[in-house]
Amino acid sequence: MPPVDTRPLVPAQRQAPRGSTPIALQHLTARPSSARVWDWLLHGKDNYPVDAALARALLDTAGFLRDTAVINRAYAEHATAALVGRSIRQFIDLGCGLPAYPSLHKTAAALLPDGTGVTIAYVDHDPIVTAHTSALLTPHPPHRAVHLCADLARPKDILTSPALLDVLDLTQPVGVLAHAVLHELPDQDAHAALHGFARGLAPGSALSLTHLTADFSPAAMSRVAGLCRTAVLTTFFRTRTQVASLLDDWELVDPGLTETAHEHSDGRTAAHPVAASAAYAAIALNA
Repeated sequence: MPPVDTRPLVPAQRQAPRGSTPIALQHLTARPSSARVWDWLLHGKDNYPVDAALARALLDTAGFLRDTAVINRAYAEHATAALVGRSIRQFIDLGCGLPAYPSLHKTAAALLPDGTGVTIAYVDHDPIVTAHTSALLTPHPPHRAVHLCADLARPKDILTSPALLDVLDLTQPVGVLAHAVLHELPDQDAHAALHGFARGLAPGSALSLTHLTADFSPAAMSRVAGLCRTAVLTTFFRTRTQVASLLDDWELVDPGLTETAHEHSDGRTAAHPVAASAAYAAIALNA
């Protein structure tokens, strides 16, 4: 397995966080970022050599991970459309990651009559991600977006943010998107996050979740976890039972908790084996 190159490199063409200095940006890019590794797996351009080096090492030990990223992205689009079908017009995208296309607000807007607005809060704890989403994922009216640099483990801080409340109406249903992000939180924080959003949102709100797991490929994912720990990226690859336990405050809708490549997916993922999902998925309502 090749060594992971952790040398920082700060290309001048990358989008820098607002108010950042060269020293601050170098600190932010001195080690891999989960969002930027994911971006590399999706053939994105908003990553650094340190991220690419880790991503290549991950692929060397678990060659299906690029399929995992593609399947997860296809599921995110499917789930957003499913929530629009439940009359949800406003969303909170937790751990939104770097921009991918089509954006989720465009996915939602394409399903609605002209003039019907979609509102979305793009939330991530990584200031580089926030800089990119602010620059690239700001829709034209009637759609609206807000970009929050915040920790999903603190749902109250997100739901009481003046910037969020200026855009979202929390007396109306909200779709919470938590795709490939909860595996970064320990049990207590993951439970608290989903509990906080379930209790803080109006009836009729919904959650779309995907969660990485080692259930399908235990040996490979164990090595993935080891590489991530070496790169100082936390990973909690939960079992199906453990993922289900995170949803105690939510009511699953059919088909329940399944692999991301299950019937949720579309033609782009049909060629991938179910095990390539490396993740579980569910849509649920606040109980």
